[in-house]
Amino acid sequence: AHIVYCDAVDPEAEPKLFEEVCAAESAADEPWVFRLFAFDGSRSAGTTRTSTVVKSLSQAKTDAMASMPEVVMPLTPGVFQNFAGMAVQSNQLPVVLFGKQKDPPAMLIALAAALQGLALVGYRGNPDPSELAELGLPAEMTPPLLLAMIAEPGDKPGETRMMLSMYDRLNYGKFSYLSMLSYAFQVAGSSLPEKTRTWIEEHGSQLGISFRDPEGDSGAASGGASPGGATAAGNIDTSLSFDDASVAIPKVDSVARWAELCPDKAESGQMMCVIGVYDGDALNSQLDSQLAVLQAAREKLLATPAGGARLRFVWVDGTCHQEFLGQFELEPAGLPGVMVYHPKKRAAFKMVASYEATKVEKFLTSVVSGFGKSVIQLDAEPTFDEIDCDALRAPDVAEIVDDDDEDDLLAEIRAEEAREARERKEALKREMEELERQKKAAKEAEEAASKKRRRRRRRRKPSSSEKDEL
Repeated sequence: AHIVYCDAVDPEAEPKLFEEVCAAESAADEPWVFRLFAFDGSRSAGTTRTSTVVKSLSQAKTDAMASMPEVVMPLTPGVFQNFAGMAVQSNQLPVVLFGKQKDPPAMLIALAAALQGLALVGYRGNPDPSELAELGLPAEMTPPLLLAMIAEPGDKPGETRMMLSMYDRLNYGKFSYLSMLSYAFQVAGSSLPEKTRTWIEEHGSQLGISFRDPEGDSGAASGGASPGGATAAGNIDTSLSFDDASVAIPKVDSVARWAELCPDKAESGQMMCVIGVYDGDALNSQLDSQLAVLQAAREKLLATPAGGARLRFVWVDGTCHQEFLGQFELEPAGLPGVMVYHPKKRAAFKMVASYEATKVEKFLTSVVSGFGKSVIQLDAEPTFDEIDCDALRAPDVAEIVDDDDEDDLLAEIRAEEAREARERKEALKREMEELERQKKAAKEAEEAASKKRRRRRRRRKPSSSEKDEL
């Protein structure tokens, strides 16, 4: 539906709109006049269609909502796969909002009406936590949740599996019509590029968006001005990719490397740096396996639309660059670890769980989905110092290698270790003896108390004459 507030129309600035739509109701006679054009499936408001005069904004909104068609599909438990299958068969993007209310909100209805033919929109109110768990969503995720389902080839020929792409509040902000529209185009452009391009060419002008191709890149859509000066669909770019999982995770070891891989003013404000922090010493035999855990998460996250369009993976020698870690409130004692840094927002997310493959993947998924926790807000761009890590560690090695009395030093070390082992053994022996002494004393005390109770019972036992009298 289209609402025109006639008192806000300037006859000189917009003479055609004023004459064809608002001239019949003089602003002097009717100071609060709205004209309501009921939704009829057309994507243009037009001025020749039948309109209704409405004299209050609340009534205009009520009538506008009443004119909207049934464009949002109500969902019940167990029908999500059927809903997704229906969308895939019609070559549309399945989009679902899990909300707190029984009925779908107005902005979702408006979104579904705007995206007809490109996206199939469903709504599930007050979902049970088990429903979200069946979709693989973490327990800490609670409504409202907006997600899209992306069809990908399965392991077997002809098989299709559905992947989830979550609305990222960190990137898109709070829920609104424009932010949800931007999100829908972002995902659709990634999963259905040809369909999205064709759809935007046909209908994008009505939403204020169009494809641009400044350098032969036909995969980017840009926002245009919408009525009221707002930006429709944001700056949508589904062609950006900041990382390549087929190459090794790059190491940040210099100021120039940090500025290159995680710039403060990135080419896109949506980029986030996933920083693995490890003990980079050559003597760390677990470094390769720790990097393999991050690489496994990297391959999975970059394969998703949200991760592929936002994440870049790097790693840092945390035992060498300790001042760099300190800016993110990390310490070498907490290595290995993972954090995510958002250059545009100067915000960082720390993983507080143990460094395991499943937990690393879960942490990164929650961050890229907009549900990251343990946020650290930086006042300025983090600095990276030039440090020769090999030279920093070299003196310790040289001291041992160049020592002419290496054998004596090793002997002293072994003797010290043996002495400490004896002391630990003797201390353990003393502890065991003390424990045995305490157990024996407790047993003797219990036996003494038991004997005392038995003597009391014997003294209280009545005589045979007393029994006869009773």
